[in-house]
Amino acid sequence: MPELLRGADLEWYQSIVAELTEVGVPEELALAGRRPLAAFPILDIVAIADRTDKEPLAVAEV
Repeated sequence: MPELLRGADLEWYQSIVAELTEVGVPEELALAGRRPLAAFPILDIVAIADRTDKEPLAVAEV
């Protein structure tokens, strides 16, 4: 899911990862620990895909 983030959401995600790595958390662990936060919008994506009868990935890319 993080690879689909854009704009302010991507900046927010990157800032969290940067903060963690700056205090010594290995990047791989910082990324893994923040993936659930980046996945939170999936709930909206699935709801919109269901209402519009579109594929969730197509909705996520928009």
